[in-house]
Amino acid sequence: MDSAVATPTRLRTALDAAGLSVRELALATGLRERSLYRYLAGERLSLEAMDFSDVRGAHQEIELVFE
Repeated sequence: MDSAVATPTRLRTALDAAGLSVRELALATGLRERSLYRYLAGERLSLEAMDFSDVRGAHQEIELVFE
């Protein structure tokens, strides 16, 4: 397993070390707070179900789909 993979445990540890709450991270990154909580709870994104067909740029938003 790649040591750079952001597992829920590693993300939670990084948040705690930085003194950030999930809400503060959501505000800073533009991610939805609910999606972060779902990820931290162990849910995984389904890349197969996500629609990448209309991506035109690196910072374009894509709707997150969980398994």
